[in-house]
Amino acid sequence: VDWCGCEGSCEAYVCPNSRTDIFCAPNNCLVGLFSGNRLRELPHGLELRKTSRGVGVFATRFFSSHTVIGEYSGVMTTHDFNKDKVRTSDYVLKLNKRSIKGKRVYIDAKNCRAISRFMNHAC
Repeated sequence: VDWCGCEGSCEAYVCPNSRTDIFCAPNNCLVGLFSGNRLRELPHGLELRKTSRGVGVFATRFFSSHTVIGEYSGVMTTHDFNKDKVRTSDYVLKLNKRSIKGKRVYIDAKNCRAISRFMNHAC
């Protein structure tokens, strides 16, 4: 296991591990519990699995409709990801509501280490 190399602070948007979808842990990061790239505890009934299409969150038990299992957090933007010639992020969620100027609103979780960013996939 390679050390991330972060010193003093370890943030998801600069950590080398984060860029390769590796979470920081005591065996690869000196920052420890204060790392912004560490894996938080998954809610009961969920697990992370790596598939041929990437990492995803899978339910290991039944969840009834409208059960909140996590907050999708990230940067809110009006950048139109649908018009990108080159895909810029795999962690974008388009909201149903528009901005007050009528633009589409997206949440880009690319640099956010919340588990919910892996829920935006249809594997």
